[in-house]
Amino acid sequence: LMRFDRKGFTLIELAIVIIVLGILAVIAAPKFISLRIQGIEGSEDNIIGAMREAINIYHAKNIVAGNNVYPSENPFTLLAQAPPNKVYVPGFIIPGDGVYWRYYLYPDASYVTAWYLMCPHWNGDQFAAGSTKGRFYIYQYGDKGVWGHQAGDLWLYYDSTHK
Repeated sequence: LMRFDRKGFTLIELAIVIIVLGILAVIAAPKFISLRIQGIEGSEDNIIGAMREAINIYHAKNIVAGNNVYPSENPFTLLAQAPPNKVYVPGFIIPGDGVYWRYYLYPDASYVTAWYLMCPHWNGDQFAAGSTKGRFYIYQYGDKGVWGHQAGDLWLYYDSTHK
């Protein structure tokens, strides 16, 4: 009798394992990418939700003091713990880099009294409806209505990629 002493895998066995791993990767990759995007969105939701609550608390304290005024300062300053990466933008159309939250005070105080808040992966396009990637928020703090919004509003503007 001939006896073979096997010390490894055959080429067919290796090919089958590689094919199975490839199939698993094709199935798992989109799910992983989706989970990553959901994580980014959840993080943004937490920051914006905390900011909304801080604005409401500030306003409630003013009402108790007899003054119905919303905070006019940068809303990030109202947070107990602001996002780690935030930067004031002197210009307006500056796309996100995936790292920094950007904020901008609308320059025409006679017309608009609002802070613009851009998420880290915002693509810089705030006016073309349906084209914004990432989130772009406007915090309206003055009495002047902007596009139908009133003082105290913190609203999402032109965002087709989020619900």
